Amino acid sequence: MATMMTELKTSRVVDTAEPWEIAEKLLLTGWERQQLYSGDFAMKTYVEEDLLGVTRKTVDDLLSSIFLSDNKAKGQGKHPFKMQLEEMLEYYKYRKILVEGSWAKIMGDDLTRHAVQNFLARWQDKGFGLEITSGPKMTVRRLNELYALYQKPYSMVGNTKGFADDRVLAFPSGCRGRTGQKVLNCLGSLKAVSNAEMKDLIEVDDVGSKRAWSIYWHFNRGEVKE
Repeated sequence: MATMMTELKTSRVVDTAEPWEIAEKLLLTGWERQQLYSGDFAMKTYVEEDLLGVTRKTVDDLLSSIFLSDNKAKGQGKHPFKMQLEEMLEYYKYRKILVEGSWAKIMGDDLTRHAVQNFLARWQDKGFGLEITSGPKMTVRRLNELYALYQKPYSMVGNTKGFADDRVLAFPSGCRGRTGQKVLNCLGSLKAVSNAEMKDLIEVDDVGSKRAWSIYWHFNRGEVKE
């Protein structure tokens, strides 16, 4: 595991431990190699400080991570793959589990299918999206597609599980997901948001002065209230 990642050196990074077969193609499309503290790929989103992290598992890796890690956990009191996913919850605002390869091994046995689907469902409930690719070539293509998608402000709403309140669409770009929902939950209505002062918006957890000013300006069009 690398030392703690404080910032990305560029807008999209592939971890140094990822196979050259994938890294080489990503480097040709603007990615850079860097040791990541958590996850295999990381990228900046439309809101630069809100990073997206991706952990890649081949189907065989996924099965080993779930079942062999379970056995290891019994002896050591910890589950390596779950620990990695918990770290990603801490360091990335948006998170993806990318499973690469044929699902024949998973779907061919009911017990295996049940265990894998339940495992993934639990982590989806915690905020992980699931990406499925057929092999390294599709993985590279999908990672580039994700980077392009998350440069667009509207992508934040469609990929923020649990924040599907249509009222967030009234917020400015960059605040139409988790931030907008937190403000609505705190203030109660769009009318209250539009009448809020800067100090009211800043007091909402995790909003910060930058987003608070963006929301205030958006609803007041830069006019100072008397």
